[in-house]
Amino acid sequence: MSWCRPLSERLHSFRCTPAYNKNKKNKNGSGSHSRGVVGVVGVQHGRFTRVSTRALQSSEPNSGSNSRSSSSSTPAAVSSPWTPILRAMPLYAGATGAILTVAHRAVSGLAPVADAASAQSRADVLCLAMAAALALTGLSWKSTSTRIPESEEPGGAQVDAPWCAEELSRNFAREVTWLWEAVRGVNGTVCACAVFVENEDGTLRRLLHAGRAYDTAAASNFDAPVACPSLVRLALDTSKGQYWANTVLFPDAPETLKGLGLPPKARGLLVQPSEKYAVVLTTDAVRGLSRVDQAWLADIADKLASTS
Repeated sequence: MSWCRPLSERLHSFRCTPAYNKNKKNKNGSGSHSRGVVGVVGVQHGRFTRVSTRALQSSEPNSGSNSRSSSSSTPAAVSSPWTPILRAMPLYAGATGAILTVAHRAVSGLAPVADAASAQSRADVLCLAMAAALALTGLSWKSTSTRIPESEEPGGAQVDAPWCAEELSRNFAREVTWLWEAVRGVNGTVCACAVFVENEDGTLRRLLHAGRAYDTAAASNFDAPVACPSLVRLALDTSKGQYWANTVLFPDAPETLKGLGLPPKARGLLVQPSEKYAVVLTTDAVRGLSRVDQAWLADIADKLASTS
């Protein structure tokens, strides 16, 4: 299936992520998901975009191979330095054509008012119309160009290796570790990832923490139960993802980040629920996650909930 996309959107690399069908039973009759189909995700300017789906037989986190090593053969993201120039060419051509047309009419001694009976006037009107069309096309192309989010220092302490709870099974630990590697590999703005499960008393128990923590004290106390913030509670109760694109605009953001042990200066916060689990991501850039990113993460969260 082909897609008609601009040149800048076609300059990307690909990364394969397992998809699944949680309603389909496997050969053993259990309700675990199948992994015969994977989604191809295009990486463009540090963001990931779903392109198509096709059947593959690799790139599974449970296959025993590291997802990063399996993706090492994929080409790196291609960024053409000529793309901004090509997008701006219609605007420059239209503006230049309009200026030259007006200058030619001014120095040629013709009347400033267009005369329908004059062939030169009709030609000038046609040239101005074409110049205006080119200028509007150039403005449209520049407005639809991809804007790279500006990253800022998120603060906190760096966690050298992904931390996993000791009670996790081997398969689940591999899944949550793969989740961090997949998200970090396709979106450079993600600076921290945590997976929580709700206890019977309403508190949260941490299952995974990777990236950056709030401080060194929080990084050494991942086993402690966490009080459920209002944002996570809203996500779990409604079963809908909650996204703060700019944490500066939310007064509860500093307390929420501190309570969850996430970097204090994170600019974006996403909570994606899936049954009793909550996947929490932070970004070091404002609007670091697009709607396509959030939809992809919702699929990954559902995949995580179906893993035992």
